[in-house]
Amino acid sequence: MRNAQFDLMLAIGIIFVLMGHSHQPAFLFYPAYSFHMGLFFFISGYFFKPQSTLAGKWQFLRRKAQTQLLPYYALLLLFGVITLLLRHVGINVGSDMNADSLLWGPFGRADQFNLYLSAWFLLTLFLVNVAAGALYSGQRQADLFILAGGTVLLYFMLDLGKQNVGDWRLQAIRSSFGFFFFGLGYFFRLYEAQIKPLLLRPAAVICLFVLTNMLIVHFGNIGYSILLGNIGNDLVWVPIVGTLAIILQVYVLAHHLAQVSSEQSWLLLIGRNTFAIMIWHFAAFLLLNVMLHLLGLVRFDDLSNVYFRYEADRTWMLYLLAGLFGPIALAQGYRRVLPLLRQYVRDTATQALAKEAS
Repeated sequence: MRNAQFDLMLAIGIIFVLMGHSHQPAFLFYPAYSFHMGLFFFISGYFFKPQSTLAGKWQFLRRKAQTQLLPYYALLLLFGVITLLLRHVGINVGSDMNADSLLWGPFGRADQFNLYLSAWFLLTLFLVNVAAGALYSGQRQADLFILAGGTVLLYFMLDLGKQNVGDWRLQAIRSSFGFFFFGLGYFFRLYEAQIKPLLLRPAAVICLFVLTNMLIVHFGNIGYSILLGNIGNDLVWVPIVGTLAIILQVYVLAHHLAQVSSEQSWLLLIGRNTFAIMIWHFAAFLLLNVMLHLLGLVRFDDLSNVYFRYEADRTWMLYLLAGLFGPIALAQGYRRVLPLLRQYVRDTATQALAKEAS
């Protein structure tokens, strides 16, 4: 059974991802780029179950390769084909399909196919799971030592990121960031029974809110794009503390939302389709721009800019809805068609074997 509270946290996170990629209204005062990627790694770590044996670790890594690495590269090829087809009609949203874009490009800037840009998270999550699966054993003291080491590594990696590196070191920075928040999520689950009652007190939420705003006012920027490796503040600890403070606020908000949300809640629907939304929302934005172009509102040249939004301050909700529910419709259609397709293949194979036998 799914955890409704964490599905709601996923929903909040992915909504902020889409607003970060389109337009964020002023009344949502926390910057979209101030917490959402840390939130996703935190949630992944929360559900992580360390293995103590080599056989268990190997099974864990195999499963993650099947559910994260293989889908990443399968979709990379698909978006490479989509990018090539779009180029034939004059829409340029990425590079050619070659060794750089398909093999080592994903470990650098990861922007070879712009419609697939958000999928950098999936590859990084796999690498984080590889590190966590290999290092964590379920022994709390030893695991806490590993998290401490990851914290030190994160500091040096983020300091490196201030140099705006553009090679494989970007992936090292992203992975160290992910490993840190993944570990925090893992330890949060271990001590949730003690932490949760404290967080649910109004005073705790007020303190977290005040802390976040003090960081913004007195220490500068807390927003950043970890995709590019630069944390956006000379004091690299400031955005990290801000991210954790907002994650805890989202945790409390999701707890209260879970008390009043039914199974038919649209927020739960969004949270349970986060993967599809993350992968396909840029394509949904492009499709909306194509429709607006056909209405004479968007220039054709603007279709090659995946970040172009027509009068974003007025139409941001339209883009948000397209980016959320277009991928959800695609995912639900896929889930319905796939079993039918499998049944058709089985029936066809059975009939062919029966003919051969007769």
